[in-house]
Amino acid sequence: MLTKPEEQTVKTIPCSDCGQPLPPNAKFCLHCGDPYHACPKCGHDHPAGAVKCPDCGAPLPMPCRECGELVDAEAKFCPSCGSSQVLACPGCNHEIKPGQKFCMECGHKLTWNESEGRE
Repeated sequence: MLTKPEEQTVKTIPCSDCGQPLPPNAKFCLHCGDPYHACPKCGHDHPAGAVKCPDCGAPLPMPCRECGELVDAEAKFCPSCGSSQVLACPGCNHEIKPGQKFCMECGHKLTWNESEGRE
């Protein structure tokens, strides 16, 4: 007895801006023009500048502070220009995370520029 092949379900991905479904292989939303920023793990569209995927929680690539190329969230160096992606406390050189207000090692109060890797 022959059976029908199981129908493959295509997961529709909603636009993070307007909520309309994005067509397969889209680079931007056909309804509002918002660019499609795909999560490398699940493909969910996320707003520009998001740190983690709103659907699966995976860390998202961030632009390099020197050249602007997208860099994996776990990378310590940019593969394009080689610049360090690790933020360091100016007081003790201990690694700090973006948005941190104080260094957890020496207690140095960090400015917004220091905690975001800007000069």
